Parts: sequence; structure tokens; C-alpha cells
Amino acid sequence: MPEKKILTPLQKTVNILLLIAAAIAPLKFGVMLLPGIPNALPGSLWEILLNAFPPAFFAFYAGIMLVLTLCAYGFPLKISWKDDCFRLLLTYLALPLVTLIGFIDADSLESPIVELEYTLSLSAMAVTVALVIKANDSGFVRKLLGMICIGTVLTALWGAHQYFFGFAEMREFLAEEERKGTFIPPEIKARALDVRTYATFTFASALAAMFCLGGALTLCRAHQCGSRFEPQNISQKIFAGSALLLCGGIFLTTRGRGAFLAVIAAAAVCGFIKLKSGKLKLAVAAGTLLLIVAGAFYIHYAGRGFGSMTERVSYLKSSAQMLVNHPLTGDGWGDFAFHHSRHKDMGNEELAKDPHNIVAAFAGQCGIAGGLLISWLLLYTLYGAYKNLRRDFSYERMSIFFGLTAFSIHALMDLDWQVPALMFWYMILSFAAFYKAEPAEDNDDDGRSHRLIGCIALSVVAAVALLGSLHWLAADNAYSNFLQAAGQTPGAAQAAQSRLTVDAYAQKTLKLMPYSHSVYIAWGNDAMRRGDYATALKRYQTAQKMVPRSHAIYKSMGDACERMGDTAQAAVYFRKADELFPLKKAIYDQRKQQKSTAEQ
Repeated sequence: MPEKKILTPLQKTVNILLLIAAAIAPLKFGVMLLPGIPNALPGSLWEILLNAFPPAFFAFYAGIMLVLTLCAYGFPLKISWKDDCFRLLLTYLALPLVTLIGFIDADSLESPIVELEYTLSLSAMAVTVALVIKANDSGFVRKLLGMICIGTVLTALWGAHQYFFGFAEMREFLAEEERKGTFIPPEIKARALDVRTYATFTFASALAAMFCLGGALTLCRAHQCGSRFEPQNISQKIFAGSALLLCGGIFLTTRGRGAFLAVIAAAAVCGFIKLKSGKLKLAVAAGTLLLIVAGAFYIHYAGRGFGSMTERVSYLKSSAQMLVNHPLTGDGWGDFAFHHSRHKDMGNEELAKDPHNIVAAFAGQCGIAGGLLISWLLLYTLYGAYKNLRRDFSYERMSIFFGLTAFSIHALMDLDWQVPALMFWYMILSFAAFYKAEPAEDNDDDGRSHRLIGCIALSVVAAVALLGSLHWLAADNAYSNFLQAAGQTPGAAQAAQSRLTVDAYAQKTLKLMPYSHSVYIAWGNDAMRRGDYATALKRYQTAQKMVPRSHAIYKSMGDACERMGDTAQAAVYFRKADELFPLKKAIYDQRKQQKSTAEQ
């Protein structure tokens, strides 16, 4: 058994910061990355304590942590290509390189730059997690996994409060505000009426993904905690049952059909691994199939229907078309929505910005290399976790493998990879699954040359990630201030400020992100609200030059021309908008016909 390592004060500081981050990740890093929609940092101490941080802050934190980790631990002396952990780390380091491919055919630089800054932060955090885990003993790894369990329980408690009290309080508050004459944005009203628990995350599906990752591990640790109390048998059942009731109950309130399917599939895989009897394996397979069929019947007859699943099929179809059209480079980051609107032939008139599938997102927008890298990341992680599980079986390792399997399946059905907290936990579980206790490194000269090279290379990663995060923070803050001044903050009802103030904020934002078509669209919307239709049209036209395939911009240009009295040009723009999103026009025409028939 290796000796307990003596840590320096800086190493202890890094360890503590990583442990704290793991515990509060779902509480503070659960905001989903949505290019074109900024998230400002909390302004007051109270907001810092209660509100989640934007993805840009996660990027900044990841860069700082990598700098501190390199100062504390440096680059490992004993490392080679045969090391599974090193191979996995190289995969994460390749993420930004593959992301760069998505710049080539992108219509606008808005999404590519944000995605690059985000993948740089994922690489930086992956290096931090890998180096810290590799440099410490198994006791620290257990603490790190324990922090995930604490985070799971805290988030579940938050979700329980929201489900039992929060939604009712929100509905009462909104009703009172409407009685006072306050305008309530539709998206806020929809959230209050759609009782799907999301706790500290942007969407309920992200909370469900968190339970996919940490739920089984939390149950396992709760069972272990029960063994510390007498009588052990009863205590273990009480602890595990309480954890199951809390986490399982809130997981069900997310109503995430994809997450339910992922958990069932992961449980079946674990059952096949653990069970030896062929008859039992057959029973597991049959039971899994029956559960899926029963769930399908419930969804169809008593649930929310298969509408969103139909949409996801259309997402995959569009991603496949993008890959076929641009196999080497993809269609470019942010261009999924433009391609999808043009070729969508099923579902409703809603338009997603992402295919809700991590492999499809990279393959369709970064080409074959992107799809292969992400597929390798998911499969190699599962392979390494499975190999170590077979080598040294324990129920804790099984729970980690379960979490990785369920999350990998769910990431093929939703936007999990765009949520920093989920990717952070995924990294921790991955490198923990790969962990092997090793003897302390000798301070000889054999590995110092490659250690120096490794430190220099990772220092470059840290520097680039930090610079990217600082730009991201500044741009998001400026954009948020601009939207607030223009009265366009998503989900908030507020009056716009003066034209000079709004224009000043817009110009400041464009200095930081001159490539952003979203800023020009919002600026044009402000001019429309003020009745300056000619100025609005010019700003829409500037945005249209950046993203020529956007049907929404053509629609806005048509509205501006119509207000100006130029109906002929407005008709041209409206016709172009319909060409870029034909399904939306078909659905609207069908509704008009149905309404006309009903009136007759």
C-alpha cells in the first residue's frame, strides 16, 4: 500500500478548492450555454449566494484552477501513452482543436468563438481534475466522490422545495403582478404552469442528467454511511431508502423521458455485468424491454406524447445532412438552426439551435473529426471504467460506471454537454474510474525533460483558457447591460432606457464582439420599438449579411419595410423567410385554414 503523501500548503489549497467546486457545481455551474443569450455575473452579495454563475465564470474558474494546479503539482514524472488516464486527458485536450474546425464554414463567428472558449475551459478543468487525482491517494478520490454525493443531495433538497412550494408561490406572485397590471413574459408564465422540477439548472432535463450522473453513487454512499450505526442492517436500509426517496422522487418530477430511458438502459447494462446466470440475464433483458414498452404506452396515452422525440429525429436527420454536405469541416458552429429550418419536414414550428445530441453536434458542425473525437471520448471512458470495474469490483465502482453509462446515453438525447456542472462531474467520475494507486514519484532526472515540456504545454492551455474566459466575461457583461438598457433581458419585464443610453451600450458591446449578429438584431428591435423603422432595417440588414440563412432576420426586415409602407419589399423579405423555413409557413397556413373552417 503506498505511503500517505505529504502535501504542501498550495497543494492543500488546490485540493480544497476542487472539493468545494465539486460540491457546489450543480448549485453554481448549472446554467446552460446558449450562444447569443448572455448571462451576467451576480451583482450583489445576496445574488452571489443565491444565483448560479454564468458559463463564462466557469471558464474563468477552470483557467485559474489549472494555473494553481500546475504551480502546486506540476506535470507528472511517470506518464506514458499506455496510461489510460493520459489517453483520456489527451482526448479532452483535443476538444478545442476540433472545435476550431467549426470556424471554417460558419456563417457567423458568434457561436464558434463562444464554443471555443467553452471547450478550452473543459480542457483546462479536465487537466486540473486529472493532475490532482493522479497526484493524490485514494482517500482524496473518495472525498471528491463524496462531494458529488453532497451536491446531489443539496440540489435534490432545492428541487423538493421548488416542487412543493416554489411553483405555487411563483403562480401566486405572477397572478398578483398581473392584477397590478404588470406584464409577465410568456416564458416565465410557462415555467410556472409546467411543473417540471429544474432546481438550480436552466432546464429540467439538465437536473435529470445530474441524477443520472450522481444518483447511484449517492445511494451507494448512503448505504455505506448506514454501516457506521448499529444495528447496521436497519441503518443501511434507512439511509439508502431516504436517499432513494429524495433523489428518486425529485428525479421523477423532472419528467425527463430521455433520462428515464437512460437509467433503465444503464441498469440493464450493470445487471448484465454483475449477473452470472444466463437465465437471470435473459430476465433482465425481458424486464427492460417490458419497462420501455410500458413507458411508451404511458407517454402516448397519459403522458406528454412523442412530440419532442419526433423533433429529435428531425435534429439527427439535419445533422446527418450537414455532415454529408461538409464531411471534413461540418457546416460550422451555430449553423445547425439555419440548415434545420430549411430542411425540417416534421414536428412543430419550433426551431432548436442544437441537435440535442453531443455526437451529432460535433459531427454536423465540425465534420467527421468532431464526431469521431466525441464518440471516442464517450466510448473510451466507458471502456476504461468497465475494465477497472472488472479488475477490482466494488459497488462504488459499479455506481460510477452506472452514472457514466446513463449520462452517456442521455447526452445523445439532450444538451448535457452545454452545462458546465454536468461536464465537470462527468470528468471527475471518469478520472476517478480510471484511478489506480501508484507509488510516490522519485525525484530523479529521467523524466524532468518531458515534465518541463508538459508544464510549458499546459501553461499555454491555461493562458489561452484564461484569456478566452476574460473576453467571454467582458462580452457577456456588456451584452447583458445592453439588453437590460433596451428592456430586452430574457424573462424579465423592464422599461427601456433612453436612445442615447441604449446606443452607447450597443456600441460598447460591439467593440467586444463585432461579429455578433444577435447584438445587431437586438439593436434593430430597439429601433423598431421606438418607431425608427429605417434605422431598424439597416441594423437587420447588417445582421443578415452575417447570417444570410436566418429566416427570423428576413421576417424582421419584412416587418420594418411593412411599417415604412414599402409593402412590395416587405413581401420579398417575407417570401424569403418562408423559403428558409417552409415548414413554419405550412403549419401557419394550415392553422389559418382550420380557423377559417371553424368560423364558417
